[in-house]
Amino acid sequence: MSEIKKNRHHYVPKFYLKNFTNNNKYICTFVVEKNKYIRNGSIRTMAQSHNLYGDTNEVEDKLCEIEMKASKIIKDIIQTKTLPTKLSLEFLQLMQFIVISDLRTLKLNEIVSEQQKRLKDSILSSINGDLDKLSNQVKEILRFDKKENSVLLLSMSSGLQYKLHDLEMCLISHNSRSREFITTDVPINKDNIFAKSLNGYSDGTGFSNLGFELFFPITPKLCLFLYDPKIYEITNSNSMNVKINDKDIDKINKYFYLNSNSNLYFSEKISEDYLKKHILSYEKHSKNKILEDSFRKHTNSKGQDSLYEFRLDSSQGKLILPFIKMTEYAKTITVKPSAGFYQRSSTLL
Repeated sequence: MSEIKKNRHHYVPKFYLKNFTNNNKYICTFVVEKNKYIRNGSIRTMAQSHNLYGDTNEVEDKLCEIEMKASKIIKDIIQTKTLPTKLSLEFLQLMQFIVISDLRTLKLNEIVSEQQKRLKDSILSSINGDLDKLSNQVKEILRFDKKENSVLLLSMSSGLQYKLHDLEMCLISHNSRSREFITTDVPINKDNIFAKSLNGYSDGTGFSNLGFELFFPITPKLCLFLYDPKIYEITNSNSMNVKINDKDIDKINKYFYLNSNSNLYFSEKISEDYLKKHILSYEKHSKNKILEDSFRKHTNSKGQDSLYEFRLDSSQGKLILPFIKMTEYAKTITVKPSAGFYQRSSTLL
């Protein structure tokens, strides 16, 4: 039998990484687990995994088609410093790309694979390996191969992208001579300072959550910010284009680092000294902790498994920026007394 060809499947697009360097072939990176700074890493080999989307290039090729459209839209934003009109074709295509960029990361794939493994182990343990006790639906869960997880996650994109349509969008930029935005192998950064301020059960980083926020750096000087206008308002005089200072750049970079998986990406202007002094000094959750927190078993009074809890959307820290202010409406909402968090009414239609 012939060996399966190893196809190079990217989970962060090459065109996107090129926006963070003046060199189309190389980019600087920091490997978090190895604590290693690499000045000229090959973009071709960055953020990729063999056969991530299966044994063929079918999914990778389809993603490339979506990337081509997004690349043009992002290029226009960079050149004009203006954003697509809300609900225009370009806006919808950009939202599609953002959702797919969130779902295709290796970090999310690893979380889902760990959840799948622990669920299988828990089910098999509870029946002592007697498969006849299981329904056909549960047997199907046990059969599912982790190699299919990336494709399964991507299949959720069409149902998720409309959940961003009610959000407002602005451009965060800077003119700093000593700072730049970094990006990571998790380029879509989700937060919800409203949910976290309530000290409730959920951190509110699901796409449809009330108070949802999303940060997406597109160059070393530009970052897209999507936010729930019922909960937040921009205090800057130009709410479509907010200028920030060095201190806020460091805050944003720190948040990106804390929620990355394995690699940070940046231009040659970002030195190893800057990373260690301003970013890496903050304690980041280990992969083991992230995987452990993603799946929990709850037992009943008899010690039997009664509930399995899965967490895909979680974030470390919270990104508090001076130009983001809570609305009067937000101040009237109290913590949700049960699991989960409030949903935006527009996403429930």
